[in-house]
Order: sequence, then C-alpha cells, then structure tokens
Amino acid sequence: MLDYSYNQLSILFQTIYFPDGQPLNAILDDGCNLTRVTHEKYPHLTSMIHGISEETTAGITKLRKLLKNDELKIPFINVNDSVTKSKFDNNYGCGESLIDGIKRATDVMIGGKIVVVIGYGKIGKGCAKALSGYGARVIITEIDPICALQAVMDVTTMTEACRYLSSGRAVILPADGRVVNLSCAHGNPSFVMSNSFSNQILAQIELYERKGQYSIEIHTLPKNVNVISLIE
Repeated sequence: MLDYSYNQLSILFQTIYFPDGQPLNAILDDGCNLTRVTHEKYPHLTSMIHGISEETTAGITKLRKLLKNDELKIPFINVNDSVTKSKFDNNYGCGESLIDGIKRATDVMIGGKIVVVIGYGKIGKGCAKALSGYGARVIITEIDPICALQAVMDVTTMTEACRYLSSGRAVILPADGRVVNLSCAHGNPSFVMSNSFSNQILAQIELYERKGQYSIEIHTLPKNVNVISLIE
C-alpha cells in the first residue's frame, strides 16, 4: 500500500508518461518511490522497463522486501552498495550534512554534548567522526559484533540504546523523524554526490546495453563500471 501524500503521488504520477504519451522505459530511483508506484499502480508497464537503479539504503531495503514477496518484476542494480558510493557519499557526505541539518533545525552547540549514534555502519562511522570533530562526546550503540569492535578500536564509547532512550528526558525530533539532512538542510554536498549520480547513470547504461541479460533480482554494479565513475 502506498503511504504518500497527495502532492507526492501527483509528482510521481507525472513521471510515468512522457508528454508525447510514451511510458517510461527505465527507473532511476531514490528511496524506491517510483518503483513502488509503478509496481502497484502501473503493473502493465513493468515488462517495458529495462531496469531499475537505486542509490539509498532505505530504497534497497524496500526492494529486498519486494523481491522476497515475489513482487519485483524488473531487473535491478543496487547502486547504494557500490564502493564509490558507500565509502564516500554514505561516510563523508552524510557526516557533513547531518551536522548542517542539526544546527539549522536546533541552533544548538554540538561541542561538549553527549551524542548517541545508533549503528556503526558506513553512515554511522561518518556521522560519529563528524560529531566528534565538533567536540561532541560520541557514544555508539551497535548489535553487529564486527561493527561494535570497530567502534571500540576507534576509541568510541559503547553502551546500550535503552539506557538513553528510557531516561525520561525530552527529545527534539527534527523534521518529524524524516531524513534530517534533506528536510532541514540541503542534503549531502554536490561534490560527493557526483559519485552516486555517476553510478546511477552508468547502471542505467549497463542495464540498457544488456537488456534481457539481467535476471529479475538485485544485482551489484560491475567492478569495471564502478571504477569508471571514480576516474570520471
């Protein structure tokens, strides 16, 4: 079931057909939004689409759910986990834009604050590093033993999330809990985003040039194509 507002849906619906009446033949997605709309509202068009490329963690999670439920009808390239995306956009980009969003929304001084980062994956690492650089005392919560060990090796304090979430203190929730770096700031810097966008275009070229060769499942961007985006 689609959980978008009327305005969001109206914008998405405008991307289904071109002005000349021809339907879309590719999906370059951010958050699995257009993919979900196409599958739920325009399933008759899925056979005409040569492929999908997705660049966000949230979008990949939704696509994996579609695949698990046997609802995914189009070949798919996972751009989010490409090394030239995840090691730059997720790490450096999110770290900078998180700080920007928090300061714009709250105007608080980060130096000296105790900050709890839930999760120490690629994004968590970048955010923890950025917050620490501003003088915050960073605490990490993590259930994955490898990532938890990395946090300890990075001289970061570990604790259980419930210790802080059940303290009874008031919590400021910028942007109603949505993506703070987009809702309260301008997103990741354009320089680091150029890697992600290059990967999106290269993924679409790969899917188009090899139409019919990709099975209906989630694929990763070929390494030789991934390296091209870094060189360019």
